Amino acid sequence: MTATHIHREVKPYLIGYGICVLIASGLFFWYTTPWYYPLAWFSAQVSLLLFTLYFFRYRDAALPEEFSSQSLLSPADGHVVALEPSLHEDLDALRLSIYLHGTDTHLIRIPCSGEVVNVTYHPGKHLVAFNPKSSLLNERLEVGIEHANGKIVTLTLVAGLLARRIKPYIKVGQEVHAGEELGYILLGSRVDMDIPNSFQPSVELNQEVFSSESILGDWS
Repeated sequence: MTATHIHREVKPYLIGYGICVLIASGLFFWYTTPWYYPLAWFSAQVSLLLFTLYFFRYRDAALPEEFSSQSLLSPADGHVVALEPSLHEDLDALRLSIYLHGTDTHLIRIPCSGEVVNVTYHPGKHLVAFNPKSSLLNERLEVGIEHANGKIVTLTLVAGLLARRIKPYIKVGQEVHAGEELGYILLGSRVDMDIPNSFQPSVELNQEVFSSESILGDWS
């Protein structure tokens, strides 16, 4: 069983939040009556803090035994919401989209080993992530990885209604390996993958997948 951690991106926020709660709770207890009002407020803040810790958890990468150099791993936890031709008319590719629910971990991982050939940030709107238009209109980060077979897999990290920050951990020219950290979407939402059409998916619509643990399919 893989270990679970709290991601480094949110630790400073959690520490600051915890200090503010303690100070505010002390003032409440000192100046407010009856006593159970500040106690109820403090309990609510602790519950919110625990939920935040849960939301920003992540697991260590755990590649499945059947994973091969011709396989693609799921880059995110979530459900498959699209298996269709790419929305980019100039690409002869399959679009595979994964929607991240609020209870899913939001650390995005590398789906295959290769070289990073593109990292492009696109500012945009913040439509709900399950809206198909969000893939082209929302704030997003586009990452291209060239596999050893010469095919380029393009991942698009799409911000949703609440997401306001996408942070990449990779750069152009970097050699990456399947299961490594690609980036993080704070309160994020959706990952689109454009995969060359020789790829044979092994997942179905609405299927639940897990980051670095689920195989999405193989190249023929």
